[in-house]
Amino acid sequence: MTNPYRLNNFASLQQSNPVLYNDLSQQAFFTNATIRKANLLRVYPHMNNNLTNNQESVGQAKTHSLELNVEKRFSKGFNFNLGYTALKVQEKNFYFNQFDAEPSWRTSNNGRPHRLVATGVLEWPFGKGKRFGSGAGRALHLLIGGWQTAATYEFQPGGLVDWGNVFFYGQDVGEVNNVSKTLDKWFNTANFETRPASAPNEYNRRTFPTRVPDLRSDKTSQWNANLAKNLPLAERVNMQLRLDVLNVQNRSQMQAPVTDPTSTNFGRVVSQSAAINRWLQVQARVTF
Repeated sequence: MTNPYRLNNFASLQQSNPVLYNDLSQQAFFTNATIRKANLLRVYPHMNNNLTNNQESVGQAKTHSLELNVEKRFSKGFNFNLGYTALKVQEKNFYFNQFDAEPSWRTSNNGRPHRLVATGVLEWPFGKGKRFGSGAGRALHLLIGGWQTAATYEFQPGGLVDWGNVFFYGQDVGEVNNVSKTLDKWFNTANFETRPASAPNEYNRRTFPTRVPDLRSDKTSQWNANLAKNLPLAERVNMQLRLDVLNVQNRSQMQAPVTDPTSTNFGRVVSQSAAINRWLQVQARVTF
């Protein structure tokens, strides 16, 4: 397109502001006869892509949540707590195309649609003052009494998978979710343009969403547990020996799949996150 910012259109500056005119004459943006149409479609055509507007409050967020808590207080050697949160967060905080005048709405990754956390503690019913073996001697009580088990469980879906600008030839974006998830094929890779030479560039108007509904990375599903033994050493002295097991299932937390259609790993999960695998910890504590 003809460059409307070409310096020839502002020849009067040479007399009114020669310093500015001389500065502009050394910048290609003001000396080129033509300009890309994509630049002219931007909100601020004379600025580069790194322009940041921190003055206008154009972003928005909508949140709907449901919280549920079930608790059994400690009694008869047992307690239990379960917490559940359902959450839906929509955010208007990104520009779908460079030339969009306003940001667009999308589902936020600042929350998960479901989150479940449960904890419980159980004192074994053996030894003095318990249901079984209350009349046991000191030696037997030291063996069978004072045992305690605790566990926690955490579950939540993974974050929505983020996409760059891609060409998709299917009839419905929901087709992408139509697959039995495996690490080698996390989503349906059919109907995508995979040839690098035919992939979209920065001047193509975007049609594929930044996040496909319900297409999420690996979920969190983790059990932690411990086994403790309380030993009365004297009237006011007690020792506790405890084994903690973090990530009982030794489950690996995987990262999001590759979403670049031109990659040979397109649709595959190829890396693990920084989450730890099974961790064993032994500790002893004396209280007096």
